[in-house]
Amino acid sequence: PNPLPTPVATFMPRAAELQLEVTSPAKDAVVTSDSVTVAGLTSPDATVSVNGVLVTPDVQGRFAIDLPMSSQDNPLSIEVIATSVAGERRSVVRTVIFIP
Repeated sequence: PNPLPTPVATFMPRAAELQLEVTSPAKDAVVTSDSVTVAGLTSPDATVSVNGVLVTPDVQGRFAIDLPMSSQDNPLSIEVIATSVAGERRSVVRTVIFIP
Protein backbone atom coordinates (compact mmCIF):
# COMPACT_ATOMS: atom_id res chain seq x y z
CA PRO A 1 0.00 0.00 0.00
CA ASN A 2 1.14 3.51 -0.82
CA PRO A 3 1.69 5.82 2.18
CA LEU A 4 -0.63 8.78 2.31
CA PRO A 5 1.05 12.05 1.28
CA THR A 6 1.92 14.31 4.17
CA PRO A 7 -0.28 17.41 4.11
CA VAL A 8 1.76 20.57 3.52
CA ALA A 9 0.65 23.80 5.14
CA THR A 10 0.28 26.57 2.59
CA PHE A 11 0.35 30.16 3.75
CA MET A 12 -1.76 32.59 1.80
CA PRO A 13 -0.20 36.02 1.69
CA ARG A 14 -2.60 38.30 3.51
CA ALA A 15 -2.70 42.03 3.09
CA ALA A 16 -2.24 43.97 6.29
CA GLU A 17 -5.51 45.21 7.71
CA LEU A 18 -6.57 48.46 6.09
CA GLN A 19 -6.13 51.46 8.34
CA LEU A 20 -7.50 54.96 8.01
CA GLU A 21 -6.82 57.80 10.41
CA VAL A 22 -7.82 61.38 9.63
CA THR A 23 -5.42 63.73 11.43
CA SER A 24 -6.86 66.97 10.02
CA PRO A 25 -9.37 68.55 10.31
CA ALA A 26 -10.39 67.83 13.89
CA LYS A 27 -13.97 66.71 14.56
CA ASP A 28 -16.39 69.65 14.24
CA ALA A 29 -13.55 72.01 13.33
CA VAL A 30 -14.32 75.69 12.78
CA VAL A 31 -12.29 77.33 10.02
CA THR A 32 -12.03 80.95 8.93
CA SER A 33 -9.93 80.43 5.79
CA ASP A 34 -11.43 79.63 2.40
CA SER A 35 -9.85 76.17 2.29
CA VAL A 36 -9.37 73.28 4.69
CA THR A 37 -6.56 70.74 4.60
CA VAL A 38 -7.71 67.14 4.90
CA ALA A 39 -4.79 64.96 5.96
CA GLY A 40 -4.32 61.53 7.40
CA LEU A 41 -2.68 58.15 7.36
CA THR A 42 -3.70 54.95 5.62
CA SER A 43 -2.12 51.78 4.29
CA PRO A 44 0.48 52.75 1.63
CA ASP A 45 -1.16 50.57 -1.05
CA ALA A 46 -4.67 51.91 -0.38
CA THR A 47 -6.69 54.16 -2.65
CA VAL A 48 -8.03 57.24 -0.88
CA SER A 49 -10.84 59.54 -1.95
CA VAL A 50 -11.85 62.76 -0.20
CA ASN A 51 -15.38 63.82 -1.19
CA GLY A 52 -14.91 61.90 -4.44
CA VAL A 53 -11.47 63.36 -5.26
CA LEU A 54 -8.73 60.72 -5.58
CA VAL A 55 -5.69 61.29 -3.36
CA THR A 56 -2.55 59.14 -3.64
CA PRO A 57 -0.87 58.28 -0.32
CA ASP A 58 2.94 58.40 -0.14
CA VAL A 59 5.09 55.33 0.67
CA GLN A 60 4.35 55.76 4.40
CA GLY A 61 0.61 56.03 3.70
CA ARG A 62 0.34 59.76 4.42
CA PHE A 63 -2.08 61.81 2.33
CA ALA A 64 -3.25 65.43 2.21
CA ILE A 65 -5.53 67.56 0.03
CA ASP A 66 -6.86 71.10 0.31
CA LEU A 67 -10.62 71.45 -0.09
CA PRO A 68 -12.19 74.82 -0.90
CA MET A 69 -14.65 76.16 1.65
CA SER A 70 -17.62 78.33 0.76
CA SER A 71 -20.66 79.59 2.60
CA GLN A 72 -22.85 77.44 0.29
CA ASP A 73 -21.31 74.27 1.77
CA ASN A 74 -21.75 75.23 5.38
CA PRO A 75 -21.25 73.14 7.37
CA LEU A 76 -19.08 71.07 5.03
CA SER A 77 -19.26 67.32 5.42
CA ILE A 78 -15.97 65.65 4.42
CA GLU A 79 -16.00 61.94 3.69
CA VAL A 80 -12.63 60.18 3.48
CA ILE A 81 -12.76 56.65 2.06
CA ALA A 82 -9.78 54.29 1.92
CA THR A 83 -10.01 51.13 -0.18
CA SER A 84 -7.43 48.35 -0.06
CA VAL A 85 -6.30 46.28 -3.02
CA ALA A 86 -8.33 43.43 -1.53
CA GLY A 87 -11.48 45.59 -1.65
CA GLU A 88 -11.69 46.31 2.06
CA ARG A 89 -13.13 49.79 2.83
CA ARG A 90 -12.84 52.20 5.72
CA SER A 91 -14.46 55.61 5.89
CA VAL A 92 -14.30 58.61 8.20
CA VAL A 93 -16.67 61.57 8.03
CA ARG A 94 -15.71 64.96 9.46
CA THR A 95 -17.86 68.09 9.61
CA VAL A 96 -16.22 71.49 9.21
CA ILE A 97 -17.93 74.78 9.99
CA PHE A 98 -16.85 77.78 7.94
CA ILE A 99 -16.94 81.23 9.54
CA PRO A 100 -15.90 83.79 6.89
